[in-house]
Parts: sequence; structure tokens; C-alpha cells
Amino acid sequence: QFTSHEELDGQLAEWNRNLSDKGVAITVLRRKENTALVYVYRPSRLRRELERSDVCAFLKDCGYSRFDVTHALECLRSHLAINDGFPHEIGVFLGYPLDDVKAFICNGGRNCKCVGCWKVYGNEKEAAQTFLFSEFSAQALISWVPTTEEYGITEERDCSFSSPPSN
Repeated sequence: QFTSHEELDGQLAEWNRNLSDKGVAITVLRRKENTALVYVYRPSRLRRELERSDVCAFLKDCGYSRFDVTHALECLRSHLAINDGFPHEIGVFLGYPLDDVKAFICNGGRNCKCVGCWKVYGNEKEAAQTFLFSEFSAQALISWVPTTEEYGITEERDCSFSSPPSN
């Protein structure tokens, strides 16, 4: 939560200055009243994903016309602004395997093999390793923020590995 857009913009600018030498960026994807959905990412990694022909074809089907980082994020922001939910293509931006994103859409979120940061339909072993790394990264970021309560970061992300829920 933040008290003004200026406060949020100032905090994001500070965090970006501190994280840029580590190859990490933070941007706002959606603002609502005094809350914001922020995206923490590695521009180089996102750029590599957006250069993949299969990812471009998928995003084109989702309404994207340009695949550089800046324009792809603008399109994602516009899709997020349409409603309160999340467009399924956000999985690509979060580093989920494209096959899992597509399978989630085709299966309506059902029939997955396992659940962690996302529902896995493909390679379970690779996903389990990614879940562990994601948990480590999330904890590192949370510990980096000086006082998480001050910035409204109150929920921990659970990236543990589990069996799928019964459908």
C-alpha cells in the first residue's frame, strides 16, 4: 500500500537504482487506489523469452503485436487493466514454461500433474527445481526490503511442491 503515486514512484525509483547493477528491474503493472501490482524481473531474461518464436506466436494469439520488453509490458498492462483478474499469458512473464501456460488454458486449470508456483502439466522434476529457486529468490527479496510491513508486503509466496488438488 502507498499513500500517493509520488511515494510509490519514488520508492520504485530507489529500488530500481539499488537493483539495476544486479540485472533486476521493478515496474508497476496495475495501480488501484492505494495499492499496486509490481513486477520484479530480469530484463535480459524477459528479452530472451520474448525472442523465442514459440513465445511470440503465443503472445500474438493473445493480442500482442510487438515483442520487445517495453511494448510487451505495455500490452500486458493494458490486458490487466481490462478486468481485476490476470490474463493467462502472464505466466510467460513470470517464467512459467510455455507448455504449462498453454496446458493450463486448454485444461481450464484442471488435470495438472503437480502444483507449486504454478500448475505443472509437463516436466515435474524441472518444475520442482524451479519452485525451490523461486522460494529462495522470494525470501531473498523479502529480506532485502528494509521493513516489509512498511511497504505493505505481508504475504509470503508459497512455492512448495505438492500433488495437484482433486478435480
